[in-house]
Amino acid sequence: MRCRPFLRAALFVALACFFGVAVLGCAARAEAVVEFCPAAVIGFHPILEPGSGNAAKTYGYKIGAFGKRTTSGTVAIETDKGWYTTPFGPIALYSSTRSVGSGANEVDLNAFTAPTLFVAFPQSVVVRRMFVISASATGDGLFGWQARGTTPCDPPVALTPPEYAAVWSAPDDDEHPPTSFRSPFAKPSVAGAAMPVEAPAGANCAQPFVEAHVLTAPKAKWPDSLGENLKTPSSAGVVVVALDGRGKVEDVWPWLPSPYEELNAVQLDAANRATYAPAIALCRPVPSLLFYRYDWKP
Repeated sequence: MRCRPFLRAALFVALACFFGVAVLGCAARAEAVVEFCPAAVIGFHPILEPGSGNAAKTYGYKIGAFGKRTTSGTVAIETDKGWYTTPFGPIALYSSTRSVGSGANEVDLNAFTAPTLFVAFPQSVVVRRMFVISASATGDGLFGWQARGTTPCDPPVALTPPEYAAVWSAPDDDEHPPTSFRSPFAKPSVAGAAMPVEAPAGANCAQPFVEAHVLTAPKAKWPDSLGENLKTPSSAGVVVVALDGRGKVEDVWPWLPSPYEELNAVQLDAANRATYAPAIALCRPVPSLLFYRYDWKP
């Protein structure tokens, strides 16, 4: 790992945990985390009423990041009825953990989030995507966002692999208890207003949004110390790959580690040597995070 000055991404090194805030500088065993925006929408859900189908006038959404901070900004929202924006914050992000699965398959997901925010639309809509288009932060340490002021952000950046994204779409249990609504989320008493806007440039091309993806995956050697009987998909961890707008690797770090320490270094090396196509957002290549899971087969 090498230390770099702040460019488009903010880089910090943290000890031991994926989203930690202890900063060491360029320590040999540190893990890096790259951010491309001071905040991100990490989940959203409709507040459905009887007879409304899949459309709703009110949506809840959660803002998150890789570290503690206070943040504010603007969210862009694509719906089946057009585009909207809504402001948020300032809100304080705190460390949050949610568990998914059970028994041996239980996984703890960590992020820095705030209580669920709500946005009200002038009519019932189906939200297709939400993403932060500009944000600022204070108290974010060596991420460096505070010194940069309000920062324009490239859409969208996921902080959670697709198979786990739904966990952040639900509010915390103690925030909004179940009600008579068909959705298991209470109708909020306060919601920000969604303001209609023109579609952003590039929104109407043939494929305005395309996820980053692997082009070539290098062959990785299974550690001899583990034995062939452990070579199963469940042995693999998940690695975060930060890509620039050309698909070049900015950094890699564990998101969910393998249960076998010897395997983590192998998977980080494989993710670093793979080649990638960059994400496309609004018909242009953008920086992004890709969640890489090496496919170990018996």
